Amino acid sequence: MSRTKFHIIVFIVMWNFCASQELVNYTIKDGLPSNRVYRLTQDNEGFIWAITDKGMAKFNGREFKVFNTSNGLPTNDIWDLRVDAENRIWFFSKSTLLGYIENEKVHTFPNCQAGVVMFPASTNFYSNTFIVGNSGQWFYLENGCWKNLTFSEVQDTSKYHFKKLHKKAVQLAELPAFKEKSVTRFRNRDSIMVMLYNEGFSIINLLSGKIYEREFKKYASHQNPNFIRNHFVNDQIQITGFDFVGILDDNFEMDKVVKIPPNLKAYFSMIDRSGNIWCATFSRGIFMLPQVKRQCTYVLPHQKVDQLARVGKRIVANVYNKGFYEYDSLQKKFRPFITDKSFVFNAVYLDSLESSFFCSEKKTIQIANEAASRHQVDHFNKIGGVRSLVYLNGFLYGNISSGVIKIDPETFERIKTFDYYGVRDLLRFRDSLLLATSDGLKILSDGNITSVSLADNLLKKPILSLTKVMDSQFLVNTDGHGSYLTDLKEVSLLPNSEFLSVESAVANKYFIWLASESGILQYKKAGPDYQYTGTLNENDGLPSKKVNAILPVGDDLLVSTDDGVAILPRTLYKQPQLLKIYVEKALFNQSPIPASEPAMRYTTDNSVDFSIATIDFSSAQNQLSYRYRLLPIQKDWTTTTASNLNFSNLPPDKYTLELKTGNLMETANFTILPLWWQRPLAKAVFWLAGISLLGGMLYYFRNKEVSKKTAKITAQKKMAEYELYALRAQMNPHFVFNSLAAIQYYINNNDFETSEKYLVKFSKLIRQFFELSKESEIPLETEIKLLKNYLDIEKLRFKEKLDYQIHIDSTLNLPETTIPSMLLQPIVENAVNHGIFNKEKEGNINLYFRSIDEQEFMVEIMDDGVGFSNSRKKPNGKVNSSAVLENRIAVLNRSKQWEIQFFNAEVFPEKIDTGNITTFKIKKVR
Repeated sequence: MSRTKFHIIVFIVMWNFCASQELVNYTIKDGLPSNRVYRLTQDNEGFIWAITDKGMAKFNGREFKVFNTSNGLPTNDIWDLRVDAENRIWFFSKSTLLGYIENEKVHTFPNCQAGVVMFPASTNFYSNTFIVGNSGQWFYLENGCWKNLTFSEVQDTSKYHFKKLHKKAVQLAELPAFKEKSVTRFRNRDSIMVMLYNEGFSIINLLSGKIYEREFKKYASHQNPNFIRNHFVNDQIQITGFDFVGILDDNFEMDKVVKIPPNLKAYFSMIDRSGNIWCATFSRGIFMLPQVKRQCTYVLPHQKVDQLARVGKRIVANVYNKGFYEYDSLQKKFRPFITDKSFVFNAVYLDSLESSFFCSEKKTIQIANEAASRHQVDHFNKIGGVRSLVYLNGFLYGNISSGVIKIDPETFERIKTFDYYGVRDLLRFRDSLLLATSDGLKILSDGNITSVSLADNLLKKPILSLTKVMDSQFLVNTDGHGSYLTDLKEVSLLPNSEFLSVESAVANKYFIWLASESGILQYKKAGPDYQYTGTLNENDGLPSKKVNAILPVGDDLLVSTDDGVAILPRTLYKQPQLLKIYVEKALFNQSPIPASEPAMRYTTDNSVDFSIATIDFSSAQNQLSYRYRLLPIQKDWTTTTASNLNFSNLPPDKYTLELKTGNLMETANFTILPLWWQRPLAKAVFWLAGISLLGGMLYYFRNKEVSKKTAKITAQKKMAEYELYALRAQMNPHFVFNSLAAIQYYINNNDFETSEKYLVKFSKLIRQFFELSKESEIPLETEIKLLKNYLDIEKLRFKEKLDYQIHIDSTLNLPETTIPSMLLQPIVENAVNHGIFNKEKEGNINLYFRSIDEQEFMVEIMDDGVGFSNSRKKPNGKVNSSAVLENRIAVLNRSKQWEIQFFNAEVFPEKIDTGNITTFKIKKVR
């Protein structure tokens, strides 16, 4: 946005000084709807609002947003505006419709009496309710229309509290004491009423009845200012007129009064929350004096001023095409000192000659001992266009366009020329003459110009000027490479000066100031180094960020630019001008997102766009750097300078865009609503249906698999039973065969008594066996009885050669503990027929039944016969009971109903009759 700048005189009574200051002018060229501006105000967010005869305008420091009849205003000619606590901008004009602007939308309300025009010459605000009108008729907004106020309706209820206050205000305005003062108008906010008249104003507390009377002559203002207005803004009361604006303190005194110059013809002015002054005019738009520039003075406006120098007791500025000007530090003004229409160069004071020299394109003027007499030298005839002078070893040295010349200080005759193009500055340092040239730092020594031996690349960098800091150090100011501090041994770049063109510098043992194209870089001494403390630019009151020269004078800094000289206080007070960062425009698929209900239906490939703006009244509005993140999808902050943000393919969710710059934070909320199938309930139904379907399928396939496994297990179980049955069928004949063989033995030996006894026991055992033969498992107690009967029969056969014992653990529950039927009998039979039978001497068999735990027990069958290895026979085609037993145990284990471990071992491996022990570990799986 282009801004026209004016230099005017503004008096600050509070600080009691007069200074030339620079204003910014906003007109229709910058976006104002009209240059005829009635009033200004600032809303709660910081926007500046202006009302004109062609509509209203909202200003953020960069652009104006215009509201007129096309946006819904009843008329473009708006007279007054007020801001309420909810930041609604109320507008008032002679019309049948009045209303407010909220979120850039115009809301209007008609008169309750259709067609009746309202004339809101006075606007009064009570408890968020406006009463508008004039001395004859008043209106207030109720139920969507402006209702005529009749004081007969006033009641004691809180609903009509504002009517009571307003009635009291009207009554006070009619008192003779105020009638005599020619009351022009009154306005109020809640219980505070401001009554204005030509000589002054009165503040009235409508609740307490206390009155504060003030006269304008007390504040060094005209006694009868014209067009006086009061202004409720930023929780302040401001009084303004054609020639001033002031802020009332807590005692309703105008402690801050700014005098507006008559030539500006600003009849309404305002001080915003940042200290800027805004002035409304009838024909020239709006003028704004930035807060920081209220502290600055601007002289030699629109003049190109290259150098500032302290020359003896004088402070001198060289003004292009005008000559040298001398500074008056009391008046803070420059006056012509030496007029010269040619190109002026430097002014220097040489202590050795006690003279000041003023160099220009055509002449050099010498002033000795600050005298008024001047010795003028014609450069063209003697020494050419000398840019600067240095005194060294009894001679003057000056740089010209073609090199350096040696000059006689008495006659100003040229003694010698040292040819070297591009010499821009000279510096006497440690009795040497240093040269700033376009190709590096040089030294004039022994009649020759040579390079200075430094470790740094200063040898080749283009140098604009040299500045002495102390006797031991100086600054090398380069063109595009920053400023270097050196003592000709070590070189260090001043921080933050890299890549800058430093035109000149000024330094002392505490501070350094660099004049660059980016403003003034400031440094403070910190130990052996200088620490960067900041940069001054247009936001600090400079007329231009390109600075040519700097000179500290007392508490001020004189700064020369191509647009005159600015005088800044060295301690500059700055109020923040960046007030807000906000979302100016929000679009969803190129359609505006409504501020009241920011919720949109989800679409595929959606796009959300935000235009980011600020309220910033800085003089130099640089590109804003800020951080942002979109919650909940972004947790980390992103830094950017872009004014537009885009987010694509966002899923349904509630989102918050967070913006942050400095201490300012702003959020924007919006919601992408899911389609019916994306809603939680629908998703839950889908999930439930999917889970149910999956569960059904799993149940079906699981049942099918279980059925297959059950059928398989059943088949396996049947098969195991058949196998066990078959094995038992194989074992029964074997047992019967052995028993009948024993009976036959006794009959052959004519021992009928024994054979009869044997036959009785055998028949009893056979009967018991047949009773249990169909059982797959029997109680352990029954198994033991069967074994005892069997051993008794075998004992009859073997007579005294066989003895046996059965040992039973007392913890075993014999009736409840089960065992596969006929499991142990084959091993006992082997112990008898293969172990004891083959032994020459008598033998013993011991059976041990031990408990392991509730489900498991152990059986040991031990004999002292010949041993398993001595009695083993090769297969002879007959059924072998031991092999049958092993097969049966394998089938039992496969049935998953039993876990049976079976193993043999020798009892006496060191003897001939090794004996045998067979161990069973039997566990019933429940």
